[in-house]
Amino acid sequence: GTYEILFDTKKELKPRVRENGTADYLDLGIVVNVHKGQTLCKISHPTDGTEGISVRGEKIKPVSGKPVPHLLGSDTYLNEQGTAICSTINGHVVFSGGVIIVNETFYVRGNVDSSTGNIKVLGNVEISGDVLSGFSIEADGYIQIRGSVESASIRAGGNISLRSGIYGSNIVCSGDLTSRFIEN
Repeated sequence: GTYEILFDTKKELKPRVRENGTADYLDLGIVVNVHKGQTLCKISHPTDGTEGISVRGEKIKPVSGKPVPHLLGSDTYLNEQGTAICSTINGHVVFSGGVIIVNETFYVRGNVDSSTGNIKVLGNVEISGDVLSGFSIEADGYIQIRGSVESASIRAGGNISLRSGIYGSNIVCSGDLTSRFIEN
């Protein structure tokens, strides 16, 4: 059998090129968002093979094909026909350890800066560092930031929890905002 993964599995963090030819250095494509029910991988079933003939004219029995390796990870399912792997939730998808995994929460180990670019997810975001000036974070769920936010834009469909504080930023949330301090 064969399979075709329908999302980008290689994280080449490079700027997105706009239609006018300029580069957007804040959009690095770090997050691959998927919707509930979206097909992530197409699968073709193995065939039985065809009979062959040796150089002496003898018949050679066909070798049956092997099935596709197990690719199901968390929050994914195989459709009824066994021909596609789909997402069970809205979130971001990764191909890790030979399996397809959909996560509701996107984790940033460190700061949101030029190494990550802007972050936009269909689920939740947790950041262990700071959000530096000029960057933005958008999430349909909650946002939790352990560091500080300075001159950034934060938008959440749920709660925003800041363990430190905010300096001169634009913050929008549909839930509760928790912060140690808010300045400008």
